[in-house]
Amino acid sequence: MMANEQHEQKYAKFLDGLSVYMEALSNPTKRPRRSGAELDAVRQWKNQPASIDPTNWSTVANDNHQSQDNAVEEDAYRGEVVREIVPDGNAISDESIIVRSMEGVEFRAVPMADSSKKKGEHPTFLHPVSGNVEFGSAVDGEGMAHRVVTRLGKLRFSDGTQTEVATVRDSNGEIVDKQLPMRVGAMLGTRERIRGDKGSRCADGPPNQVWCNWLGNPVRAQPLKSGKRRQGRSISAAESAAELAAAIENTNNMPVVKKCPTGLPWKPERISEMFLAGKKEKTGKGGAVAWTDLAMGIDSPAAWKKIRAELLDSDKEVLDAAMTAGSYSDIGAVVGASRKVGKRALKAANDNLAAAIEKFVA
Repeated sequence: MMANEQHEQKYAKFLDGLSVYMEALSNPTKRPRRSGAELDAVRQWKNQPASIDPTNWSTVANDNHQSQDNAVEEDAYRGEVVREIVPDGNAISDESIIVRSMEGVEFRAVPMADSSKKKGEHPTFLHPVSGNVEFGSAVDGEGMAHRVVTRLGKLRFSDGTQTEVATVRDSNGEIVDKQLPMRVGAMLGTRERIRGDKGSRCADGPPNQVWCNWLGNPVRAQPLKSGKRRQGRSISAAESAAELAAAIENTNNMPVVKKCPTGLPWKPERISEMFLAGKKEKTGKGGAVAWTDLAMGIDSPAAWKKIRAELLDSDKEVLDAAMTAGSYSDIGAVVGASRKVGKRALKAANDNLAAAIEKFVA
């Protein structure tokens, strides 16, 4: 009798478990894969910028076969850029004035090395030797000093120690002014300004007419006239509300409220400044700031150099092996262990890399 009761209890538990299992099969739920989210630092290790090794070789961009159609298409959206030089406080943009600013400088024609022309005439370039010219010294990455030109007439050039103010974005995406070092040979005191954006003016009508037509000729906001300043003490919001209620109660005929038509809330110089996404630029891109410009990334090779120095050699070996590994077993083979040990080693290296990134990029 006892055996039958135990058998029935076991069979009832089996049926309950079977019903739960069948219900789970009828309503499957996908588990989220969280292993990739836990290795964000490894992805940043893969996308780190390549370091530039110092060398005395220099190459010119191979742009001799640039498509003429692409050049014309990009120029149709490009704003007209005016480059000016400010040698003595006065901006100059005429090439003849730039040439005259180098009066008194004596040059010497130096032939350019060309392996394809071992014999015969070689193209030459002008090298300043004396006159109204100044020379300085610049130290390269290996600690060797080189003679460089720092002034040609009224034009001044950098020896690698000068800085100039430039507009950049900080880590929070804000636009700030920052002192940036000028490279050796860079001309000092220059600036660029855009004379006008293509598409912001209409060639067949007044300025902004093309934007007014695109928006359906909206009513533009008018500037408010500033009134007289109120003298006396400042009153609170409750006192102001009480005065307004008393004034409304004592007024027999309330003035008619004028409802303004729908229009633009701001009156800029160009209507196109209010619709950045509708502006045309080169390659057909919009004028709105891309999200990639505001993303906080580590693009500086100097920052990555500090991060690599913070890591252990074993962590760097594991991270480098993860770039080409096909499974955790390949990573485990690097550390001389099994698949499980390789997985733990990769997670440990990822945590150490994340801590180093947080330390130097805060």
